[in-house]
Amino acid sequence: MAFDFDQRDIEAYVKNQMLKSEREDFEQRLQQEPELRKRLDTYQRLHRGLEELSLEYQVQQISPTVEKEGNHEDATPVRSLKSMKRYAWLVASLVVLLGIGYVMLMQVRAYRQDQVFEAYYQPEAESVGMTKVFSVVIYLRPFVSRITTAYSNKRYV
Repeated sequence: MAFDFDQRDIEAYVKNQMLKSEREDFEQRLQQEPELRKRLDTYQRLHRGLEELSLEYQVQQISPTVEKEGNHEDATPVRSLKSMKRYAWLVASLVVLLGIGYVMLMQVRAYRQDQVFEAYYQPEAESVGMTKVFSVVIYLRPFVSRITTAYSNKRYV
């Protein structure tokens, strides 16, 4: 009978359901009775084990559901670092190609602008009154530029 009484006291002590005075009395008994201490320790270990078992059982019950929900074929795959490096190299090469294209475009534009400038600012022969002189100069201009280029490149032949 004392065993049942002690068991109820142990449960109340562990679950913190004792009054303050009862708790103090029980703790005094624990200090005096090693058998009661041993039973309290056993009860606490048993209680923790049952809680762990209960949690483990719940995990086992929930686990298949979680696995079903977690397996999606349409889920977004994780990109590997290797594919990210490949993507970075692709972006870098595109930037280089765009840079080269931009430089070439600017050179073509500059060339066109020079042509427009020369065409726009050619002297009007009629207004100056020297039509024949300017037409000769305009006619000889390509030859003169070739001769000048050959001279600067030191090709005298």
